[in-house]
Amino acid sequence: GLAGRRLYQLIGTQAGVESTSNKTDSRDNKNAFPLAISLGASFTIILLGGGVAWLLIKNSASDEDESSDSSATTKKTNLSSTSKLELTGHQAQAKLALANARPAVSYESGISSISTTTKADYFPIKKRKLQQSWRYLRCNRREGPKLELDIAGTVQQIGRHGFLVKPVRQATRLNRTDLILLLDQDGSMVPFQSMGRQLIHTAARAGHLPSSNVYYFHNCPRGYLYHDPFTRQPEPLFRFLTQRLSPTSVVMIFSDAGAARRNLNPDRVQKTRDFLEPLTRYARRVVWLNPIPAERWHSTTAEPISKLVSMFETKPTAFKLAIDVLRGQKLADSLF
Repeated sequence: GLAGRRLYQLIGTQAGVESTSNKTDSRDNKNAFPLAISLGASFTIILLGGGVAWLLIKNSASDEDESSDSSATTKKTNLSSTSKLELTGHQAQAKLALANARPAVSYESGISSISTTTKADYFPIKKRKLQQSWRYLRCNRREGPKLELDIAGTVQQIGRHGFLVKPVRQATRLNRTDLILLLDQDGSMVPFQSMGRQLIHTAARAGHLPSSNVYYFHNCPRGYLYHDPFTRQPEPLFRFLTQRLSPTSVVMIFSDAGAARRNLNPDRVQKTRDFLEPLTRYARRVVWLNPIPAERWHSTTAEPISKLVSMFETKPTAFKLAIDVLRGQKLADSLF
Protein backbone atom coordinates (compact mmCIF):
# COMPACT_ATOMS: atom_id res chain seq x y z
CA GLY A 1 0.00 0.00 0.00
CA LEU A 2 2.86 2.42 0.81
CA ALA A 3 4.67 1.57 -2.34
CA GLY A 4 1.52 2.02 -4.30
CA ARG A 5 0.80 5.36 -2.65
CA ARG A 6 4.38 6.46 -3.35
CA LEU A 7 4.11 5.48 -6.98
CA TYR A 8 0.85 7.30 -7.28
CA GLN A 9 2.39 10.47 -5.82
CA LEU A 10 5.35 10.16 -8.13
CA ILE A 11 3.11 9.74 -11.16
CA GLY A 12 0.93 12.60 -10.03
CA THR A 13 3.93 14.84 -9.47
CA GLN A 14 5.25 13.98 -12.92
CA ALA A 15 1.88 14.58 -14.44
CA GLY A 16 1.63 17.89 -12.64
CA VAL A 17 5.02 18.91 -13.90
CA GLU A 18 4.07 17.90 -17.42
CA SER A 19 0.75 19.68 -17.08
CA THR A 20 2.46 22.79 -15.80
CA SER A 21 4.98 22.55 -18.62
CA ASN A 22 2.20 22.08 -21.13
CA LYS A 23 0.30 25.03 -19.75
CA THR A 24 3.44 27.17 -19.94
CA ASP A 25 4.11 26.06 -23.53
CA SER A 26 0.55 26.67 -24.54
CA ARG A 27 0.68 30.09 -22.90
CA ASP A 28 3.92 30.85 -24.73
CA ASN A 29 2.44 29.59 -27.98
CA LYS A 30 -0.60 31.72 -27.44
CA ASN A 31 1.61 34.80 -26.88
CA ALA A 32 3.92 34.06 -29.88
CA PHE A 33 1.11 33.65 -32.48
CA PRO A 34 -0.16 37.23 -32.37
CA LEU A 35 3.41 38.46 -32.50
CA ALA A 36 4.10 36.43 -35.63
CA ILE A 37 0.91 37.67 -37.22
CA SER A 38 1.77 41.26 -36.44
CA LEU A 39 5.29 40.83 -37.76
CA GLY A 40 4.01 39.23 -40.97
CA ALA A 41 1.43 41.93 -41.45
CA SER A 42 4.03 44.62 -40.90
CA PHE A 43 6.39 42.96 -43.35
CA THR A 44 3.56 42.63 -45.89
CA ILE A 45 2.62 46.27 -45.44
CA ILE A 46 6.25 47.29 -45.89
CA LEU A 47 6.48 45.24 -49.09
CA LEU A 48 3.22 46.62 -50.42
CA GLY A 49 4.24 50.17 -49.56
CA GLY A 50 7.59 49.71 -51.29
CA GLY A 51 5.91 48.27 -54.37
CA VAL A 52 3.38 51.08 -54.52
CA ALA A 53 6.13 53.66 -54.05
CA TRP A 54 8.18 52.04 -56.83
CA LEU A 55 5.16 52.06 -59.17
CA LEU A 56 4.45 55.71 -58.39
CA ILE A 57 8.06 56.67 -59.03
CA LYS A 58 8.08 54.73 -62.33
CA ASN A 59 4.82 56.27 -63.51
CA SER A 60 6.04 59.73 -62.59
CA ALA A 61 9.26 59.21 -64.52
CA SER A 62 7.29 57.87 -67.52
CA ASP A 63 4.97 60.90 -67.43
CA GLU A 64 7.94 63.23 -67.34
CA ASP A 65 9.51 61.47 -70.31
CA GLU A 66 6.26 61.62 -72.23
CA SER A 67 5.74 65.27 -71.39
CA SER A 68 9.29 66.11 -72.42
CA ASP A 69 8.85 64.15 -75.66
CA SER A 70 5.52 65.83 -76.37
CA SER A 71 6.96 69.26 -75.61
CA ALA A 72 9.92 68.55 -77.86
CA THR A 73 7.57 67.33 -80.59
CA THR A 74 5.41 70.43 -80.12
CA LYS A 75 8.48 72.65 -80.33
CA LYS A 76 9.61 70.89 -83.49
CA THR A 77 6.13 71.21 -84.97
CA ASN A 78 5.96 74.87 -84.06
CA LEU A 79 9.42 75.48 -85.48
CA SER A 80 8.52 73.57 -88.63
CA SER A 81 5.25 75.45 -89.06
CA THR A 82 7.00 78.75 -88.32
CA SER A 83 9.71 78.02 -90.87
CA LYS A 84 7.06 77.01 -93.39
CA LEU A 85 5.16 80.22 -92.74
CA GLU A 86 8.33 82.24 -93.07
CA LEU A 87 9.23 80.40 -96.28
CA THR A 88 5.72 80.89 -97.61
CA GLY A 89 5.91 84.58 -96.76
CA HIS A 90 9.26 84.97 -98.51
CA GLN A 91 7.96 83.10 -101.54
CA ALA A 92 4.89 85.32 -101.68
CA GLN A 93 7.05 88.44 -101.44
CA ALA A 94 9.36 87.11 -104.14
CA LYS A 95 6.44 86.31 -106.44
CA LEU A 96 4.94 89.74 -105.84
CA ALA A 97 8.29 91.44 -106.53
CA LEU A 98 8.73 89.43 -109.74
CA ALA A 99 5.18 90.18 -110.81
CA ASN A 100 5.69 93.92 -110.25
CA ALA A 101 9.11 93.93 -111.87
CA ARG A 102 8.28 91.82 -114.91
CA PRO A 103 4.74 91.51 -116.27
CA ALA A 104 3.67 88.06 -117.34
CA VAL A 105 3.49 88.00 -121.11
CA SER A 106 2.71 85.04 -123.35
CA TYR A 107 4.18 85.86 -126.75
CA GLU A 108 3.34 82.46 -128.19
CA SER A 109 -0.43 82.73 -127.77
CA GLY A 110 -0.81 86.21 -129.26
CA ILE A 111 -1.66 89.68 -128.13
CA SER A 112 -4.94 88.63 -126.52
CA SER A 113 -3.06 86.70 -123.82
CA ILE A 114 -0.84 89.58 -122.73
CA SER A 115 -1.30 90.19 -119.01
CA THR A 116 0.28 93.39 -117.71
CA THR A 117 0.67 93.02 -113.97
CA THR A 118 2.90 96.05 -113.51
CA LYS A 119 1.09 98.91 -111.84
CA ALA A 120 -0.11 101.51 -114.32
CA ASP A 121 1.13 104.37 -112.13
CA TYR A 122 4.70 103.23 -112.76
CA PHE A 123 4.59 104.39 -116.39
CA PRO A 124 4.83 108.04 -117.46
CA ILE A 125 1.52 107.55 -119.32
CA LYS A 126 -1.27 105.81 -117.45
CA LYS A 127 -3.03 102.86 -119.02
CA ARG A 128 -6.37 104.68 -119.24
CA LYS A 129 -4.76 107.63 -121.03
CA LEU A 130 -3.13 105.30 -123.55
CA GLN A 131 -6.42 103.57 -124.31
CA GLN A 132 -8.20 106.90 -124.78
CA SER A 133 -5.51 108.14 -127.16
CA TRP A 134 -5.56 104.94 -129.23
CA ARG A 135 -9.32 105.36 -129.81
CA TYR A 136 -8.66 108.59 -131.75
CA LEU A 137 -6.54 106.67 -134.25
CA ARG A 138 -9.06 106.03 -137.02
CA CYS A 139 -8.91 105.84 -140.79
CA ASN A 140 -12.54 105.57 -141.87
CA ARG A 141 -13.36 104.39 -145.38
CA ARG A 142 -16.64 103.51 -147.00
CA GLU A 143 -16.42 99.97 -148.27
CA GLY A 144 -18.77 97.11 -149.00
CA PRO A 145 -22.43 97.05 -150.05
CA LYS A 146 -24.41 100.30 -150.06
CA LEU A 147 -26.68 99.88 -147.07
CA GLU A 148 -26.48 103.21 -145.27
CA LEU A 149 -28.85 106.06 -146.18
CA ASP A 150 -27.09 109.01 -147.86
CA ILE A 151 -29.09 111.98 -146.60
CA ALA A 152 -27.14 114.60 -148.53
CA GLY A 153 -27.36 112.60 -151.78
CA THR A 154 -31.10 112.06 -151.31
CA VAL A 155 -31.74 115.80 -150.78
CA GLN A 156 -29.73 116.65 -153.90
CA GLN A 157 -31.75 114.12 -155.91
CA ILE A 158 -35.03 115.68 -154.75
CA GLY A 159 -33.69 119.12 -155.73
CA ARG A 160 -32.84 117.91 -159.23
CA HIS A 161 -36.07 116.07 -159.93
CA GLY A 162 -38.52 118.00 -157.77
CA PHE A 163 -39.68 114.85 -156.04
CA LEU A 164 -38.27 111.72 -154.31
CA VAL A 165 -37.40 109.06 -156.87
CA LYS A 166 -35.80 106.64 -154.39
CA PRO A 167 -33.53 106.94 -151.34
CA VAL A 168 -29.84 107.24 -152.12
CA ARG A 169 -27.68 104.75 -150.25
CA GLN A 170 -23.95 104.53 -149.60
CA ALA A 171 -21.43 102.05 -148.25
CA THR A 172 -20.86 101.79 -144.49
CA ARG A 173 -17.93 103.70 -143.04
CA LEU A 174 -15.30 101.28 -141.65
CA ASN A 175 -12.11 101.89 -139.68
CA ARG A 176 -9.28 100.63 -141.88
CA THR A 177 -6.37 101.78 -139.73
CA ASP A 178 -3.45 99.40 -140.11
CA LEU A 179 -1.30 100.11 -137.05
CA ILE A 180 2.18 98.55 -136.94
CA LEU A 181 4.43 98.72 -133.88
CA LEU A 182 8.22 98.39 -134.18
CA LEU A 183 9.87 97.88 -130.78
CA ASP A 184 13.56 98.14 -130.00
CA GLN A 185 14.67 95.24 -127.79
CA ASP A 186 17.58 94.54 -125.41
CA GLY A 187 20.59 96.71 -124.76
CA SER A 188 19.70 100.17 -123.52
CA MET A 189 15.98 99.44 -124.04
CA VAL A 190 15.78 96.75 -121.36
CA PRO A 191 14.47 99.20 -118.69
CA PHE A 192 11.67 100.27 -121.06
CA GLN A 193 10.43 96.85 -122.18
CA SER A 194 7.51 97.03 -119.74
CA MET A 195 6.41 100.27 -121.35
CA GLY A 196 6.59 98.61 -124.76
CA ARG A 197 4.36 95.78 -123.55
CA GLN A 198 1.94 98.35 -122.20
CA LEU A 199 1.76 99.97 -125.64
CA ILE A 200 1.01 96.58 -127.20
CA HIS A 201 -1.64 95.73 -124.63
CA THR A 202 -3.53 99.03 -124.80
CA ALA A 203 -3.44 99.15 -128.61
CA ALA A 204 -4.77 95.60 -128.77
CA ARG A 205 -7.57 96.46 -126.33
CA ALA A 206 -8.50 99.43 -128.51
CA GLY A 207 -8.92 97.04 -131.45
CA HIS A 208 -6.12 98.48 -133.60
CA LEU A 209 -3.40 95.90 -133.17
CA PRO A 210 -3.54 92.21 -134.12
CA SER A 211 -0.64 90.05 -133.03
CA SER A 212 0.84 89.97 -136.54
CA ASN A 213 1.39 93.76 -136.48
CA VAL A 214 4.09 93.74 -133.78
CA TYR A 215 7.73 93.56 -134.86
CA TYR A 216 11.01 93.70 -132.94
CA PHE A 217 14.55 94.81 -133.76
CA HIS A 218 17.75 95.78 -131.97
CA ASN A 219 19.11 99.34 -132.24
CA CYS A 220 18.23 99.64 -135.92
CA PRO A 221 16.50 97.25 -138.36
CA ARG A 222 19.15 95.69 -140.60
CA GLY A 223 18.04 93.04 -143.03
CA TYR A 224 15.34 91.52 -140.81
CA LEU A 225 12.49 92.32 -138.46
CA TYR A 226 11.29 89.75 -135.93
CA HIS A 227 7.83 88.64 -134.85
CA ASP A 228 8.98 87.76 -131.32
CA PRO A 229 11.16 89.59 -128.77
CA PHE A 230 13.63 86.69 -128.71
CA THR A 231 14.45 87.21 -132.44
CA ARG A 232 13.62 83.64 -133.40
CA GLN A 233 10.98 84.39 -136.07
CA PRO A 234 12.62 86.64 -138.68
CA GLU A 235 10.97 88.33 -141.62
CA PRO A 236 13.11 89.88 -144.36
CA LEU A 237 13.00 93.65 -144.25
CA PHE A 238 12.48 93.91 -148.01
CA ARG A 239 9.39 91.69 -147.85
CA PHE A 240 8.05 93.72 -144.92
CA LEU A 241 8.42 96.97 -146.87
CA THR A 242 7.07 95.74 -150.21
CA GLN A 243 4.43 93.19 -149.19
CA ARG A 244 3.35 93.89 -145.64
CA LEU A 245 2.92 97.67 -145.76
CA SER A 246 -0.08 99.22 -147.52
CA PRO A 247 -1.40 102.76 -148.19
CA THR A 248 -3.39 102.52 -144.94
CA SER A 249 -0.42 101.43 -142.78
CA VAL A 250 0.72 103.75 -139.98
CA VAL A 251 3.92 102.87 -138.13
CA MET A 252 5.00 103.74 -134.59
CA ILE A 253 8.62 103.06 -133.62
CA PHE A 254 9.44 102.72 -129.92
CA SER A 255 13.15 103.20 -129.29
CA ASP A 256 15.56 105.46 -127.40
CA ALA A 257 17.45 106.12 -130.68
CA GLY A 258 20.75 105.91 -128.78
CA ALA A 259 19.87 108.70 -126.32
CA ALA A 260 20.16 106.40 -123.29
CA ARG A 261 23.90 105.91 -123.92
CA ARG A 262 24.51 109.67 -124.15
CA ASN A 263 26.78 109.42 -127.19
CA LEU A 264 26.65 110.16 -130.91
CA ASN A 265 27.04 107.17 -133.23
CA PRO A 266 27.24 108.29 -136.90
CA ASP A 267 27.05 104.69 -138.13
CA ARG A 268 23.73 104.18 -136.35
CA VAL A 269 22.42 107.46 -137.70
CA GLN A 270 23.23 106.39 -141.26
CA LYS A 271 21.68 102.93 -140.87
CA THR A 272 18.55 104.47 -139.36
CA ARG A 273 18.33 106.87 -142.31
CA ASP A 274 18.65 103.95 -144.74
CA PHE A 275 15.73 102.26 -142.99
CA LEU A 276 13.46 105.30 -142.65
CA GLU A 277 13.68 106.42 -146.27
CA PRO A 278 11.93 103.36 -147.78
CA LEU A 279 9.67 103.04 -144.73
CA THR A 280 8.22 106.53 -145.23
CA ARG A 281 7.63 105.74 -148.91
CA TYR A 282 5.68 102.52 -148.35
CA ALA A 283 3.82 103.44 -145.15
CA ARG A 284 1.19 106.12 -144.89
CA ARG A 285 2.69 107.84 -141.84
CA VAL A 286 5.54 107.15 -139.41
CA VAL A 287 6.18 108.47 -135.88
CA TRP A 288 8.93 107.72 -133.35
CA LEU A 289 8.19 107.40 -129.60
CA ASN A 290 11.26 107.93 -127.44
CA PRO A 291 11.22 106.92 -123.72
CA ILE A 292 14.13 109.31 -123.00
CA PRO A 293 13.16 112.95 -122.19
CA ALA A 294 13.78 115.44 -125.03
CA GLU A 295 16.33 117.44 -123.04
CA ARG A 296 18.62 114.41 -123.14
CA TRP A 297 18.54 114.05 -126.93
CA HIS A 298 21.05 116.83 -127.45
CA SER A 299 24.51 115.69 -128.66
CA THR A 300 23.33 112.08 -128.94
CA THR A 301 22.31 109.84 -131.82
CA ALA A 302 18.68 110.75 -131.15
CA GLU A 303 19.17 114.38 -132.14
CA PRO A 304 19.93 113.82 -135.88
CA ILE A 305 17.37 110.98 -136.03
CA SER A 306 14.67 113.31 -134.67
CA LYS A 307 15.20 115.45 -137.80
CA LEU A 308 14.46 112.47 -140.06
CA VAL A 309 11.11 111.50 -138.50
CA SER A 310 8.51 112.97 -136.13
CA MET A 311 9.93 112.01 -132.72
CA PHE A 312 7.98 112.42 -129.45
CA GLU A 313 8.62 111.91 -125.76
CA THR A 314 6.74 109.31 -123.75
CA LYS A 315 4.40 111.79 -122.07
CA PRO A 316 0.60 112.11 -122.21
CA THR A 317 0.56 115.33 -124.27
CA ALA A 318 3.37 114.15 -126.56
CA PHE A 319 1.71 110.79 -127.11
CA LYS A 320 -1.54 112.51 -128.11
CA LEU A 321 0.42 114.58 -130.62
CA ALA A 322 1.94 111.40 -132.04
CA ILE A 323 -1.55 109.96 -132.51
CA ASP A 324 -2.61 113.18 -134.25
CA VAL A 325 0.30 112.83 -136.67
CA LEU A 326 -0.72 109.25 -137.45
CA ARG A 327 -4.24 110.55 -138.11
CA GLY A 328 -2.87 113.00 -140.69
CA GLN A 329 -2.80 116.26 -138.76
CA LYS A 330 0.20 118.46 -139.48
CA LEU A 331 2.05 119.94 -136.56
CA ALA A 332 4.56 122.78 -136.38
CA ASP A 333 8.19 121.80 -136.64
CA SER A 334 8.82 123.29 -133.21
CA LEU A 335 6.76 120.53 -131.64
CA PHE A 336 9.19 117.86 -132.74
